[in-house]
Amino acid sequence: MAETMKIYVGTFPTGRWVTVPAGAAAIDLIPAAGANTNIQYNDGGIFGGDANLTWDKTTQRLYVSGSMLGVASGPLAIYGGDATATDADGGVVALIGGVGDGSGDGGASGSEAGTGGVTGNGGLGFVGGGAGGATSGNGGIANVQGGQAFTGDGGNVTIFGGSVATSGDGGSITLTPGTGAGGGVDGTVKVDSYDLKLIGTGSTGIIMYDTTLAGYYRITLDNGALVITAV
Repeated sequence: MAETMKIYVGTFPTGRWVTVPAGAAAIDLIPAAGANTNIQYNDGGIFGGDANLTWDKTTQRLYVSGSMLGVASGPLAIYGGDATATDADGGVVALIGGVGDGSGDGGASGSEAGTGGVTGNGGLGFVGGGAGGATSGNGGIANVQGGQAFTGDGGNVTIFGGSVATSGDGGSITLTPGTGAGGGVDGTVKVDSYDLKLIGTGSTGIIMYDTTLAGYYRITLDNGALVITAV
C-alpha cells in the first residue's frame, strides 16, 4: 500500500496542509489554487486563484475583471506584438466595449489622461497614427468615427474644449494639417461629401483665421445673415 504524508504549505496559521502521495514529483506537492483556468499568483506566500483573473487557452484570451494600475508613477503600456517575418504587419491593439443584450447599451470604451496635482496640469490625451518606415511608408491613419447603425441614426462625433470651473480661459479646439516636405504640399482639413455645421453660442460666434489677410475673423448670425468682423 502506497504511503502518503502531509506537509504544511505557507506561513502558520494562514497556510494549509497538503497531502502528498508516495512517489509524487516536486511539482505535485503544491496543487493549483482556485478553479480551472484561474491564473496563479502569490497570495500571502501560497498559490492563489481568482475567478476575476483567468486564461482561456482555446481562445487565447486573458480575462480580467477589475482595474490595471501602473505602480509608483510607472508607465502602464499595452503593445501589439512586433512582426517576426519579412513584410509582415505589427500586431493590433484594440480596446472594445462589450456587446449589450436586448435593450441594453454596448459597453463604453474610453481613454482619459490623469488629473494633475495641486498645481500641475492634466495629462496629455491623444490619438495618434504610427510613424512611417525610415526609408518609405506612410504615417498611420488616426480615425475617430461615430458608430454605425442598422435602423437608427449613426453615432455622432463630438469634440469638446475643456471648461473652467472658477477662472481662466476655456480650452480651444485646433485642427492642424501636417506640413509637407521634399516637394510635397501641406495637408488640408477636409469634409467630404457632406455639410459642415459650425455652431456658435450667443454672441461668441465662430472664429476663423484668414491666411491671405493674416488675421482672425469672427462669424456670427444676425437674423439669419452671416456677419464677419475682424477680431
